[in-house]
Amino acid sequence: MLHSYSSECTSLSLTQELHQRVFDSIHNACSASLQAHLEDCHFGIAPDCNGINTFFIIAPDQTVAQTLLQNSDALLETIADRAIGITQTAICFLPVTKYDPKLLSNGLLRDSNMSKFLVGKVFRHES
Repeated sequence: MLHSYSSECTSLSLTQELHQRVFDSIHNACSASLQAHLEDCHFGIAPDCNGINTFFIIAPDQTVAQTLLQNSDALLETIADRAIGITQTAICFLPVTKYDPKLLSNGLLRDSNMSKFLVGKVFRHES
């Protein structure tokens, strides 16, 4: 049994290394301003129920997510060129869950009863 566990660990390690190289390649191919926004994000790759792989970009807040959405054409093109086998990208963020008057006054919060779930937008890559 130890051998199969070791094999699973090696496989996981190789997958993580591959994903890190893909993330680095995407990051390095973006403009400096886009790179600055991506540095605070988390990334992942996951299949949906139909086996379609999605590249997830999870922004630290709604402002960064909106900036990424405004630059989505360039970002999606870079991802499509560098992440072979990934057919869609999701740009997401975890909404603020408690009231903060400072955020409200800056126009970042429209409702103090925001969802506790990850929200975002999924883009299919053009063939």
